[in-house]
Amino acid sequence: MCKKLKIGFDAKRLFNNNTGLGNYSRTLVRNLVENYPEHEYHLFTPKIGKHSFNDYFLSDRFVVHTPSAFQNGNLWRSIKIPDIVKKFKLDIYHGLSHELPLIKLPSNCRSVCTFHDLIFELFPEQFSFIDNLFFRLKYRRSARNADLIIAISESTKADMLELYHLNSDKVKVVYQSYNQYFNTSDVRPFEDRKYFLFVGSLIQRKGVHLIIDAYLHHGDSLPAIKIIGGGKGTYAKDLKEKVEKNNLSHKIQFIGSVSNEQLKNYYQNAIATLLPAIYEGFGIPIVESLATGTPVVISSYSSLPEAAGPGAEIMRDYTSNALYDAMMQMLNPGNWQDKSSRGHSYVTTQFDGNHLSNQLMHIYRDLLK
Repeated sequence: MCKKLKIGFDAKRLFNNNTGLGNYSRTLVRNLVENYPEHEYHLFTPKIGKHSFNDYFLSDRFVVHTPSAFQNGNLWRSIKIPDIVKKFKLDIYHGLSHELPLIKLPSNCRSVCTFHDLIFELFPEQFSFIDNLFFRLKYRRSARNADLIIAISESTKADMLELYHLNSDKVKVVYQSYNQYFNTSDVRPFEDRKYFLFVGSLIQRKGVHLIIDAYLHHGDSLPAIKIIGGGKGTYAKDLKEKVEKNNLSHKIQFIGSVSNEQLKNYYQNAIATLLPAIYEGFGIPIVESLATGTPVVISSYSSLPEAAGPGAEIMRDYTSNALYDAMMQMLNPGNWQDKSSRGHSYVTTQFDGNHLSNQLMHIYRDLLK
């Protein structure tokens, strides 16, 4: 019989982030608990947000650690967690979002750190000087001190090896799972699909400007598009102004944030989900879309082809004309059906939560040998 493990997680994002790193953390921890309930799970967070998704993690399945009312949350997270790890004799401590405590963990506790991407290293102009300095100091230190790094894609692993000069054996790829809520067996037919879809933040590297330009030059031959996601910066403002200035509001609709229930409905009624990004650590909207049977249009950069597999129409180059041509290919019913079917099969096997939690548990156990 295998030894009962005591496993701790940096749960700041789990308890406080609605999307992105929060979803990754919640899905990973929940899959582990559901598949390996015999182990003891500890969650460390400087605060607990008032969100319904936290209810599951505040049950007696977990030991939740927070600072006292007199402790600074960020300081506690950086220097006090190792003392708690030592007190409870944890076997594994897993930082789920690029970070480990600044103070080294006890030598008998193995440290694991997930890296999602190295955007700040590759596109430093998209971050402030202070953010870049903070990320480089803290994340590079975490990469150096971790006993093992989990990369969520082969693309992220390649970036880690190239930029941080790590030994390949120190970095293991464990793909990001997706919320099974999006998995759909009854896929709506092509004839019922009415529009294209974009899901993500309105930031430059996501390539939303290419979408706007494709409609600016070819809008008469394209169905409408719905853009789901937030953005309050200059880039987002410029996009919306360009749509209004060129009288494209009847073709391009900015929707903002939506619930998972609404998002699933948008996916199921879309012809294809577009993500012409220049860089992604993984690209969860791609996987969610394919899980509903909706194929995707993507660029050829970073992890996007890896995440989409056979469910994607890939742009031949990074231009609005190439995006338009790929979108037109999705209007071919035969091509659409092929990518919908093969893409759905790909993501429901490649990114299955049970399979990925088994893979991660084996990594934990190998690390303790």
